[in-house]
Amino acid sequence: MLRTASHSACTVPAIVGWLMLFALAVAASGQEYIPPDESDAERSQTDVRMQEVVEGLQAWKRSFDSIWMVTNGFDRTTMATTWPDFPPNAVLDGKSWGQRTEFWYQDPFTLGFQHDWLVAGNSEYRVKGAAKDFRYWLAASQQGQPNVFSSRRSEPLQYLASPTVHQLQEHPLQNQCRMAALRGLWWSSGCEWVGDKLSDVYSLHYVGTQMVDGHRCVVLSNGRGPHQETADGVRLTWYFDPAIQYLPRKFRLSEMSLTGEQEDIDQVWQATEFQKTEQGVWFPLRGFISRHYGAHKVDDPPDSLFEWVVLELRLNEKQPLNLMQPPPAKQDNEAEDGDQTEKQNLSAGTDDLQLPAGGSGESARKFADRLRADQKRQLQRDSLFLLLVIMITGTAVLTVYLGYQRLAGNNGKSSA
Repeated sequence: MLRTASHSACTVPAIVGWLMLFALAVAASGQEYIPPDESDAERSQTDVRMQEVVEGLQAWKRSFDSIWMVTNGFDRTTMATTWPDFPPNAVLDGKSWGQRTEFWYQDPFTLGFQHDWLVAGNSEYRVKGAAKDFRYWLAASQQGQPNVFSSRRSEPLQYLASPTVHQLQEHPLQNQCRMAALRGLWWSSGCEWVGDKLSDVYSLHYVGTQMVDGHRCVVLSNGRGPHQETADGVRLTWYFDPAIQYLPRKFRLSEMSLTGEQEDIDQVWQATEFQKTEQGVWFPLRGFISRHYGAHKVDDPPDSLFEWVVLELRLNEKQPLNLMQPPPAKQDNEAEDGDQTEKQNLSAGTDDLQLPAGGSGESARKFADRLRADQKRQLQRDSLFLLLVIMITGTAVLTVYLGYQRLAGNNGKSSA
C-alpha cells in the first residue's frame, strides 16, 4: 500500500514537469498565442489582410533606396503661450516658427537628422545626430547658439548577443527620430518603417474597413473586446489605404492606465494630404497629431493639436555631409558652468557591429537581415538550453524524491 502511494505521489512532479516543458516548447517555437475569442475563419481573414498590407508596404519600401525630407510643425496654442510674438496666422514655411527637421534615411544603420526650433526666423536650439559605419553620434547646441554644441556623444551601435535577455533591441536614436510627419509610417524603437515590424505586433488582427477622408482603408488593431482591451494597456490601430501603396492615412495610439494612477492618453496621427513623386512613390504631405487626455467623447476638441507639413522630399539622394558629419568636439577651455560634460566612446568595452566601414546600403540591409536571423537562432539555442536545464533539474529532484520515499519505506519496514 505504501509503495502504491509513493508511485502516485511521484507522478505529480513528473506531470508538472512535462507540462512546463510543453509550455516552453510552445514558446520556443515562436508561434503567436491566438486569443480564444478569435475563430479560425477570423484568423484566416486576418492572415490574408495582414499579408496584403505587409506586401504593399514592402513594395513601397523597395521603390527607393534612400529618402531625404524637410518637415516643419508646431502646436499653435503652445507656441502662442510660450512666445507672445507668435502670429495667429503663422504658416509652416520652415523659416519662421516651429520645429524644422531635415532628415535623410537609408536604413537603421545609416541615417542623419537635424532638428531646429525656430523662433521668429532664428534657430533657438539645435539637435543633430547620425548613424554611420555602425557607430552613432548625437549633439545638442547651447540655447540661442545653434552652432555651438555643449553636448556631444559618440558610441558604437551595440549588438545584444542574447535576445532571450532583451528581445526588443532599441535603436539609440529612437527618441530623436520621431518626426511628426512619419509617425504613422514609423516604428520608433528600431528606427524602421512600420512594414518591417507590423507582423511582430502581438495580437494584431483585422478589424474591417473604414472610411477615412472619403477613402476606404483596411483597419488593423491589437485591441480586443467591446472596449478594445490590450494586455499592456496600449492600443495600436492603423488605417491602411490600398490606393496609395497601403500607406496609413491614420494611426491611433491609446494608452490606458491599468492601475488608474495615470491619465489615459488618446493620440491620433492623420495625413490629410498625400503627394506622389516622379518615381510614382506615394508619401504624406501634410496632416496633424491630436491628443486627448483623460475621458473624452469622440467629438470633443483635442487638448493639443500639432500641425505638420513635408516641405521637401527627394528620393535616392546621396549622403548629405551636413547631416552625417559630427560637429567638432568642444575643447576643455571652451567649457562653461552648467554645460553637460562631453561623452565620447562610452562603450569602449563593447563590441561594434562588424561591417566594413562605408559599406553600401545593400550590404547594410543584408547585415540587418543576418542580424535578425542570428537573433532568432540565438533565441532557439537559449530556449533549448533552458529546456535542458529544467530537464536535468527535474530529473535530479525526482531522483532525490524517489530516494527519500524508498528510505522512508525501508524505515517503516524496520520499525514494523
